[in-house]
Amino acid sequence: MTKVRISGYSSNEGARIFEILDREELEKRIDEILEEIGKDEIYRRTFDKAMGHRFSGKAYTYVDARDGKIYTSWIQQNNFLHPWDSFYRIYLCVVSSPVEESYYDDLLDTTGKEYDEFHDWQNETGGDVREFFIAKYGEEKGEKEYQERIDNWIEWLIDWEDIQRQLEYLYFEEEE
Repeated sequence: MTKVRISGYSSNEGARIFEILDREELEKRIDEILEEIGKDEIYRRTFDKAMGHRFSGKAYTYVDARDGKIYTSWIQQNNFLHPWDSFYRIYLCVVSSPVEESYYDDLLDTTGKEYDEFHDWQNETGGDVREFFIAKYGEEKGEKEYQERIDNWIEWLIDWEDIQRQLEYLYFEEEE
């Protein structure tokens, strides 16, 4: 275990010392989670949590640096956790709520005619992006195109470089 010093909101609160997993152990655990559970499932857990809330906020899936376990939670907009209640959260995926159809834009080529085609098609049919790809490319190719774009989006949402930045920040406070 490693000890880290975490400051409160103000100098009046001071700082506290907390124990977290050693960095190598935590990185190994994150790798295991990404392999065992998979990025798709991590995203789906986060997305489902966001879908469950009609208020503005953020759903997130994180690894707890204290025990290496994975959790999914939600917090309403303009609410914040105290530093002592949040320092240990290494966020793997974050999805804003309420989830609106704007996420379609992340799956479409917004620079080309596909974006306009989709919205024209959607106005006529009321369908979603998956149905659009199936209508455009056929059942098998449309499903494959949809899944590839979802996979690319998930890769973007679950960013190893961001995870590394979070770890750098957390272990910067390591106590000797």
